[in-house]
Amino acid sequence: MIEFKSVEPEEVKDLEPIAELALQQIEAKGYQQELLERGIHKVINLGIVFRGKEVLVKAKD
Repeated sequence: MIEFKSVEPEEVKDLEPIAELALQQIEAKGYQQELLERGIHKVINLGIVFRGKEVLVKAKD
């Protein structure tokens, strides 16, 4: 599952906590539930944060 976040350059210095929030949102909202119900048990969650041209990707199994 993928959750994208975009932040303004002036607002946030560290993208890591925002990427972690994206991963938490995937879990909290159960985005992977339909895949699990279809028998797909290897799901990788990606939290992707954009700040201008800078990007941070954080993954969690």
